[in-house]
Order: sequence, then structure tokens, then C-alpha cells
Amino acid sequence: MHNSSYQATRRAIRRTLGGGIMLATALAGYTSSASAQDSAKTLEPKATKRAPKPKPPLEEPVWPVKSPDPLPGAILPAKRIVAFYGNPLSKRMGILGELPPDDMLARLDSEVVAWNAADPSTPVQPALHLIAVVASDAPGPSGKYRTRMDSALIERVYGWAQRRNAQPWRRAHWNGGDLSSGGAASRGDRA
Repeated sequence: MHNSSYQATRRAIRRTLGGGIMLATALAGYTSSASAQDSAKTLEPKATKRAPKPKPPLEEPVWPVKSPDPLPGAILPAKRIVAFYGNPLSKRMGILGELPPDDMLARLDSEVVAWNAADPSTPVQPALHLIAVVASDAPGPSGKYRTRMDSALIERVYGWAQRRNAQPWRRAHWNGGDLSSGGAASRGDRA
């Protein structure tokens, strides 16, 4: 019994001394950092005002930008391109799929009229931008994770473009969309 009360007393002394040491360390650290901050304030040299550096003169912007003459038949810079994009198989990938073809083309016509009215000095070239390659969640026959639209779809959009004297464009789309599974994926993956 004497041994257990002796050990209990030692533990109590250790706890008290440990707490006292931690308190003393904390107070010493606090006061030393405070005095270090105060001494830093007194040691700062007074800032001298320097004359600001003169800014170089700005050159006047040149517009239009000087460039080589465009090649014969080039669209830019002579025209402004107004393009509708998307994929007719998806309502979530742009206006080419959001609206029926005649409604979409009528809206393109109204955009062309609006841009021509806003800036008659730059004629508008309408365009249809087909998303023809879409990322897929599974590899196709070539082992690539993509779905390419078949030529019938490309020809259909090309026909729409011809009806409006629009420039047909196509590109790959790597965000998936709702074509990465289902009907269009069965059309195949042609490397």
C-alpha cells in the first residue's frame, strides 16, 4: 500500500511540474516573440521616397493588324464567320441537335441578318460546325475510345450547309455527351 501511495504522489508531482514548465515555456515564448516584434519595429529604416520610374510610351494599336495578303478564296479576314455547332443525334451537344433542321437554319438566317445589320462593312459567312468524333466510355474496334459519325450523317449536315451557302466544318468532341452510349456507338469506330 505504501508503494502505491508513493507512486500516486510522484505522478501528482510530475503533473504539477510538467504543467508549470509548460506554462513557463509558453509565457517565455510569448514575451520573447512580443519583444522581438517590438524591436523589429524600432529597427526598421525609414522609407525614403523614390521618384517613380517613367513608364515607356504606349504605341497606338494598329487595326487591322498588318499581315500578309490572304490567299485567293480565303474567308478571313474579309468576312465574319457565324457558325452553329453540334451533332444532330444529341440535344445536349449544340443547336444542330436541339432544333429540327428547318428551325435551326431559320435561326441561323436571322443571326446572319442581325450581324450584317450590326456591321455592314464585314459581310457574314454562315457556317455549320458538326461534332463528328465523340469520346466513348469503351474502346471501339480500333481500340480507341471514340465514336466517329458515319458518312450519311456528315452528308446530311453538308446538305443543310449547302442550302444556306454555309461553310461546313467538322471536329472531334472529347466531352462525351449522350452519344458515348447507345445508338450512335453502334455505327462503329473507324480509325
